[in-house]
Amino acid sequence: MSKSDSELSFNRLIETISIFVALGIMVVIGFYTLQFQNNPLGGTAAFGAFGDYIGGLVNPILGFSTVMLLIYSIRLQMKELRESTEALQASQEAHEDQVKVSTGLLNEAKKANADQLKKMQGDVIRSQLTKHAEMLTNEHIKLMGKGFLPQSGDNLSLDQILMMKRRNLNKIAQTYIDGFPSQMDTQNEKLLVVKIHLLTVKEKVHLTTLTLIDLLPMLELPSLKALWEDRIHDMLADYEDLRIFTNEEVFTYAQKLSAED
Repeated sequence: MSKSDSELSFNRLIETISIFVALGIMVVIGFYTLQFQNNPLGGTAAFGAFGDYIGGLVNPILGFSTVMLLIYSIRLQMKELRESTEALQASQEAHEDQVKVSTGLLNEAKKANADQLKKMQGDVIRSQLTKHAEMLTNEHIKLMGKGFLPQSGDNLSLDQILMMKRRNLNKIAQTYIDGFPSQMDTQNEKLLVVKIHLLTVKEKVHLTTLTLIDLLPMLELPSLKALWEDRIHDMLADYEDLRIFTNEEVFTYAQKLSAED
């Protein structure tokens, strides 16, 4: 029931009770007039008795009317209170549902942001590792092509020695290769340039392998992953042939790369 309906019902009740009270008073006076119409009212005592008569009959009517209005008013207030409570409860439930929905959306947004941030961080790390691997690979190519071994007025590079070995064109290449392991540990100052060059090459391959161990699991394209795997395996095979790396060292690097694939 709306507020306007409640007020209308209450006003109708007041009108009904007012009519009831008015009729009651008229009946009381009319009954007194009919009963005592031939008797004069007399003096003060007679008016006092008449007042007592009117009060004795009219007061219960007014009291009953007052009680009825009070009961109706209490019932009306109780009904409005119950409706207000129900409305408040419904509003609270709707608010709780909204809070749940908002919390769910917030958690989803946080998760999406976290995933996006993680992906961005992964992209940055992958990009940095790729650039570092490319830089190391380029340095490796330069070191392989740099002449550092004097031979007949020319300086041989590791690429040239490796090519001669594989084509069986010159026994000098194998002689150099057989001497590389000891030259990397020598203390002879005359061989210092050779030692530094060989150790630098070995260190570059070591750094490239460690970089690819971190990079390969982050590569999504199988073709790109295969490209880098071929590069590092070719490098390890070359240095194994040149005896810069031992068989055990190459096997260890290959195992680490396979574990991260």
